[in-house]
Parts: sequence; structure tokens; C-alpha cells
Amino acid sequence: MKELLKNIAIAGVIVLVAAIALYVTTPPQETQTEKLTAAPASLPVLAKAFKSGKPTVLLFEGPGCPACKKQKPIWEDVKEVYGDKVNFIDLMYNTSTAKAFEDYKIEYIPTLYFITRDGKILDMHVGLMSYDDLAKAVENLLKS
Repeated sequence: MKELLKNIAIAGVIVLVAAIALYVTTPPQETQTEKLTAAPASLPVLAKAFKSGKPTVLLFEGPGCPACKKQKPIWEDVKEVYGDKVNFIDLMYNTSTAKAFEDYKIEYIPTLYFITRDGKILDMHVGLMSYDDLAKAVENLLKS
């Protein structure tokens, strides 16, 4: 009986963790409520990228995020094609990147920001992007 209760408790914890993970990684139906217009240079890597004269794509991700793990190879494929024309910066959530996550008002992951050469936010996307959609967004960024 004790073993059965222990197994039920463990199953309950697993279900709770899975539900939390699903909630955290499921994007909202609409974009984030407060829209940014200028890109904060919260980290030295961002400040350096913004001074390069190239547009920048930011990927905000988190450890253990299933959608982030699916996004990463797509991100790398697009980066391989456009990496000479666009800065690609991926930020994994941790104590050293927390300020950037706060400044960009990241509520769900993955979130991507598309930032023009002059530091203006052209677009943002919450959730997984396909290769075609990400490549199209990068093309639009290059035209801006």
C-alpha cells in the first residue's frame, strides 16, 4: 500500500511538471501585450551586434524547452545561409541572460526578435518557426 501511494505521488508530480512545461512553452494566441520599438542592448554581445551595422535576429530559449529544441536546428540552417549578412544571437535563459529576457519582456519561449541595422524592432515571433517562415522573416529584415 505504501509503495502504491508513493507511485501515485510520483505520477502526480510528473503530470504537474509536464503541465507546467506545456504552459511555459505554449505561445499565446496574440503577441506580447507591451510592444517594444527599440532594441535594448542588455548584454555586451547585443551591444556589439547592434554596432556592427548588420541586422540582428535574437532567439530567446530555455533549457528543457521542447519547442526550443525543435527550433535550434532550423535556426542553425537559416544561420548557415544568412550568417554573413545578419547577426544571429541565441540567448539561453540563465542568471547571466536574465536581464535581457526581462528587457525584451519574454513571457514564452522560444521567442524571436528581428532587429534592423539601426536598432529598431521590425518584428517578433513567439513559438516555433518553420525554416520557410524564419527565412522569409530574415529576408524581410534584410529589405528593411
